[in-house]
Amino acid sequence: MRASFYYFPFYKMEKVFYLKEVFVLSRILTIYDNMLNNLWVDCEKCFGLCFVALPYAKSADFSLDKDGGTPCRNLQPNYLCGIHNNLRNKGFRGCSAYECFGAGQKVSQITYNGKDWRLIQDVAQEMFTVYPIMQQLHEMLWYLNEALTIHVAKSIYKELIYSLLETEELTSKKTRVYFEHRCDRA
Repeated sequence: MRASFYYFPFYKMEKVFYLKEVFVLSRILTIYDNMLNNLWVDCEKCFGLCFVALPYAKSADFSLDKDGGTPCRNLQPNYLCGIHNNLRNKGFRGCSAYECFGAGQKVSQITYNGKDWRLIQDVAQEMFTVYPIMQQLHEMLWYLNEALTIHVAKSIYKELIYSLLETEELTSKKTRVYFEHRCDRA
């Protein structure tokens, strides 16, 4: 677990918050540490969602076209990449640069309670739709956490905290929320 030394500036803001809010804020610091740990990739807890859910086009980053919802030819039965150590040489630079910010294991283990899309076909398409939304939410969480480490952002720490908590809450919603979010944007 990483130390949360960069959150100490919040303690200097105690005068801004009421005593009750300071107590809540100190509880939130623990949540942030746990949240950061959940934003690291753990491919072994994922069902290879980035291999299937995401489309890509033949380009300098990918050696071939692949439709979203279609498994990558390099996906192994254990959900890991068969050419991971050689991605760039095999024409998959985009894969070596991709970061899911822990969204894969969140969708696989928490949102879908460990339901494997290969074994339970009726959740497959839904998982592939939810995964990119979760990845965007996790990326936003990463940047919000990063903003809280920047001293010049001190004047908006409170707003950043509320945005962080609201975004984290979205990641814990059931799948219906993701579809509503997607429909709202269309």
